[in-house]
Amino acid sequence: MSKNTIKCPSCESQIDVNKILYHQLEDELKQKNLMDKQKLEKENKKREDALEKKLEMLQAKEEKFEEALTKATKEQLKREKQKLHKELKQELLLEQSESMALK
Repeated sequence: MSKNTIKCPSCESQIDVNKILYHQLEDELKQKNLMDKQKLEKENKKREDALEKKLEMLQAKEEKFEEALTKATKEQLKREKQKLHKELKQELLLEQSESMALK
């Protein structure tokens, strides 16, 4: 294995070019990974915000549905109660008139 070295013009020490290139490449890759990570985090945040907005909309729809269902149920119960009350009243009047006819 041959070493790729250069001599420093100032201090005349040997500098390993491979180490310099390795560190440069490492720094570039770290920077690229950091930028990719930030980009992914930003995209995930957008998705998360969109999902949260959809969830809020669904919860609002569900709340409106529950309110409408409760209102409709109360109205239906009220109508049924009135109907039963009317039927009971008619039965009582019929029994009363039959009772009077027998006397």
